[in-house]
Amino acid sequence: MTLSHSDELLERLQEVPGVGPLVSVSFLAWVDRVDRFSKSRDVGACLGLRPIVRASGGSLRSSHISREGDKEMRWLLVQAAHAALATHRDSALKRWGERLANQVGKKKAIVAVARKLARTAASTVGDWRELQALPGGGVDRQSSLQRRGSTTRENCWR
Repeated sequence: MTLSHSDELLERLQEVPGVGPLVSVSFLAWVDRVDRFSKSRDVGACLGLRPIVRASGGSLRSSHISREGDKEMRWLLVQAAHAALATHRDSALKRWGERLANQVGKKKAIVAVARKLARTAASTVGDWRELQALPGGGVDRQSSLQRRGSTTRENCWR
């Protein structure tokens, strides 16, 4: 990838509420190849932002986040979530985070917004790279789906 292409991608990442230059550069360096994840939600799990679910008998209980993966990247996304919720600019993400904070508390809402930021950033990187790879500029979803297919845990540390 050339420098001009990465500059363009960094600008697109910074359009996500709460994501600034430091988070966008760090996320792009961390994600490296977005095609190693089968779904964008796997990025949040790989960073340890997914809650642990405990099952016993017929009951399911959500616990704390797993905290697997890169600690610094997780911290940066949590800080970006704080910024997204604290800004005066209105966005769907901010409204969703505020609604969630009223329901489950501010700390859990911040982590949920951080997980959503990771998913949004991964989708942005994946869509942009697919667009750059195709000659006509269109997205070939079928080839994208054929490339993917391994499990999340395998992909986190590849």
